[in-house]
Amino acid sequence: MLVDNTNEIIEKIKQATKNACNEIGVVGTAEVKANTPVDTGKLRRSYTYNAEDTKVEIGTALDYAKHVEFKPTNAGGRPHFRTSIESQTGEFINIIETHLGGI
Repeated sequence: MLVDNTNEIIEKIKQATKNACNEIGVVGTAEVKANTPVDTGKLRRSYTYNAEDTKVEIGTALDYAKHVEFKPTNAGGRPHFRTSIESQTGEFINIIETHLGGI
C-alpha cells in the first residue's frame, strides 16, 4: 500500500527553505556589517535583514548608504555591500544544501 506523503514533504521543503533564508540573512548581514566603513557607526548598525519564505533582503534605510557604496573611491566612496555579499556566495549555497539536503 502506498502512502501519499506529498503534503508532508512540501511542508518540510517550505520550512527548510524558510530556515535557510533566515540563516542567510544572519550570515549575510554579519558579513556586510563586518566590512562596512565606520565613521560614526550609524551605517554599520543600520544594516538589517528580512527573511521570508523564499527570499532574503539585506539592506539599510539610510539614504547615504548608496553614496558610500557607489561613489568612486577617489571621490570618497567605500564599496562594501556588494563585495561582502559576493564573498559569501559559497557559504549561502552551503546553507541551502544543508537545510534542504536532509529532505
